[in-house]
Amino acid sequence: MAKKIDTQAIGLDVGLAFIRWLTGAENLHYGLWTGLEVTAGNLRAAQEAYTARLFGYLPKGSLRILDIGGGAGASGRDRGALALPGRALPRDGAGGDGA
Repeated sequence: MAKKIDTQAIGLDVGLAFIRWLTGAENLHYGLWTGLEVTAGNLRAAQEAYTARLFGYLPKGSLRILDIGGGAGASGRDRGALALPGRALPRDGAGGDGA
């Protein structure tokens, strides 16, 4: 019997490679386009604006974050840079502790 190809994982890898090439970053979300012209050149700025907005909703003080899905891990690395502890639970279930 032939081995089944995980086309979903391949698609994620291809999408990530394209976004990395286009923006130099590994964010897999569409971004927040408020005040930006919708062009490929503004994608990274829109993604950074979205991440900043998302983190702005977090309450102040001690907390832990569970990131279900995890994407490419860019938001988790940003979270670690902000010293917010947490755990990313990617689709494959491998998991990883945040800083």
